[in-house]
Amino acid sequence: MAYRNPRSVMYPHRLALRMPRGCLGLLACVLARVSLATPADAPIAEGEADGSGIAFHCAPERSSVILADQPQHPRRGYEARVVDLGSLVVYGKADSRGEVLRVGTKALTSECGALTVVIRGAFYNANPQGELGAAEDYAVVTIRQQDRVLLGPIALGTCSKGTPRYDTHAKCPEEWATHVEMHAGQNGAYSVQLQHDYHEWMTVTP
Repeated sequence: MAYRNPRSVMYPHRLALRMPRGCLGLLACVLARVSLATPADAPIAEGEADGSGIAFHCAPERSSVILADQPQHPRRGYEARVVDLGSLVVYGKADSRGEVLRVGTKALTSECGALTVVIRGAFYNANPQGELGAAEDYAVVTIRQQDRVLLGPIALGTCSKGTPRYDTHAKCPEEWATHVEMHAGQNGAYSVQLQHDYHEWMTVTP
């Protein structure tokens, strides 16, 4: 009789994906539904590079964007800023037990050449005492050109495959990334690079 090993094995994966130009049109069509759920955007905010913000670098004359979940060294020709994650999540008032729940999120928007970058706050659980409620908040990014969504939603950070709470706003691992780059190319196409970092648990039976 086969013995089921109760131990879970973690497999971290790191891979870079370069998307061919020809697939961007299809991607925009598939993800166009996201734009319907995006409320009015608020002005872009800048924060301190303390490890809790989103790195956002823009080269407007080239319509090139770099986003990351960790501070990045600015490249020549890019305007660098840090978006404060704390400004993207809304908290309610403390209840009788002194507990404070997350009650919503905000979206920040910025123009980068021909691109519009929307960064929205996200969280795993509104209750800090619940499953993953104590985990740090994260951001979900959508990049569009005028009314057409070119990329997104992409959650910035590391995810765990097979954990439903990571799939609330973006599917893990394909729609999660620690680093995103989008650069304008020829004939109106954009090259996209996503760096994924995720964990996967599985049970093996000898």
